[in-house]
Amino acid sequence: MNRMSEEGPLVKYALGQEGTAYIERNLTHGMTLSRIAERRVRTSSGDAWSYLPPGMSRSTALSFRDPILPSGRNAGGYDLIEPVVAPSKPLVVEFVLQYLNGGGRRLFLVEDAVARPSDPAITSSRVPCFFVGDEVYEFISRPSATTAGISRAVDQAHSFPFVGVLTCTDFRPTRGSCLSAADLRAMAERMAAVVVGAYDGEGYVIWERT
Repeated sequence: MNRMSEEGPLVKYALGQEGTAYIERNLTHGMTLSRIAERRVRTSSGDAWSYLPPGMSRSTALSFRDPILPSGRNAGGYDLIEPVVAPSKPLVVEFVLQYLNGGGRRLFLVEDAVARPSDPAITSSRVPCFFVGDEVYEFISRPSATTAGISRAVDQAHSFPFVGVLTCTDFRPTRGSCLSAADLRAMAERMAAVVVGAYDGEGYVIWERT
């Protein structure tokens, strides 16, 4: 499937078992949500893929920790002091929005590995968050989901690798609530997809349940 990003055309690229294994490896080093998701991500029950430039070689596509932009050019083609951006981010945001608008009580949960509940950026954030101990999770739910809100949630959880989970759940978090690991498991029980940062911050690998 061809899409357009701010950088030009990208294609949906199937990554197979190697993509699933990359996600599994990263989730084992994450916080509580990552560890819950890792137990559900399997090649037998889903497919791993990414939005990548057309014509990319298989070896480059599977080099998940390396940049994907052309040699000698950083993200956006600017000086090296510019922040890294992911050309596929608008497509990932669209993927998340389409899932959230698919009906039912759906959530996008984002793990914020570097934040703490008392951080000023969290207490004043426009993105709703809940807490599990000292862990911070941004969340977006329908019917209030927008591309701007999803994009802010992705940007706020700026650690590498980024980890987000799409799920359908009857458990509804509220802004500023303090939840337990059991509550988080209840939300992730019907997990439909996991989004993990890749390619040196320039892209994402997605595992989607089939």
